[in-house]
Amino acid sequence: MGVLLIGLALLLATPMATSAQEPGSILPLDSDPGDRLTVTTISGERVRGRLVTDGNGALVLRSNREEQTIAHADIASVTRRHDRFLFGPLIGLGAGLATGLPIRLLMDNEGLNGDVALGWTVGIGVGLGSLIDLVNGSDRTIYARKSGVVSGLQLLPSRRRAEVRWALAW
Repeated sequence: MGVLLIGLALLLATPMATSAQEPGSILPLDSDPGDRLTVTTISGERVRGRLVTDGNGALVLRSNREEQTIAHADIASVTRRHDRFLFGPLIGLGAGLATGLPIRLLMDNEGLNGDVALGWTVGIGVGLGSLIDLVNGSDRTIYARKSGVVSGLQLLPSRRRAEVRWALAW
């Protein structure tokens, strides 16, 4: 009985994430002005742009130097574009070192300058890793309208893949 009361007290004492949001906003707290968003409306239209504001029942995006206001009631989902630029150069550095160090040792044993080969392999690895990261960003869904469905399958197609989600609500 005591464990149940402690668990209930902890649950009631835990602040809800939505309680700290600005009134009338739908995006999570880590959303900042300037984030690249793709808004899918209920009619299926996709609007891309940078976030200006979220509040007072509307989302304001800037695209092509003009601002577009979309009412929260018309939004089905919002995805945020996230560019990754850290892991590619690090992986490229590791790959360059993994291939360059044996080549350096081999060249040093033959009386040649292995440092040049090591520099080239590390440079090529970091460059290719950076290029791959610049091209390969990711989209994350940060808001999806709650459906009134108790349970069901959702198919969320995107440009590169499709996600199937099982929704269960009570």
